[in-house]
Amino acid sequence: MLVEVHRNAKRGTHDEHWSPDSRETADHSIPYGVAGALLNGNVTHHSFEDARLHDPRVRMLVGKIELVENAAFTAAFEGTPQHYCARVTLITATGERLSAESGGDEDDLATPKSNLKIEQKLCVMTEGVLYGACRMEILNGLWQLQDIPDAAQLPSAYPLE
Repeated sequence: MLVEVHRNAKRGTHDEHWSPDSRETADHSIPYGVAGALLNGNVTHHSFEDARLHDPRVRMLVGKIELVENAAFTAAFEGTPQHYCARVTLITATGERLSAESGGDEDDLATPKSNLKIEQKLCVMTEGVLYGACRMEILNGLWQLQDIPDAAQLPSAYPLE
């Protein structure tokens, strides 16, 4: 499996990213994220739970990844406007070549997001952690963040259920 990224992403991937042993390392690992997305269809906070972190299927897929710099993706990353591009190409057991690319569209990390997109992502990323009224209270507070005089007040302002 070939994963093409920009230069900084390639240079930022170190030995520990190929066999992450903690949530912190895994959530900064391109190989782990790609393998997890291929197995589970997406990456959420569940992707970093111990069971998935040590899933032998994830480890096996990570071992099949070759991470390389793509010069065009580096140019896009260093350009204005900035784009975070990547491409994953794999060959199936039957020899079929599959490829998917991201970046430069509305889902690009550098593209401003609508309030609705931000709210949807918060809901997905906090599923099983924040619920109903608590989630909405936090979201509404975050939309008013510029009016909060001391950000240190935030954690105590939103007790988790």
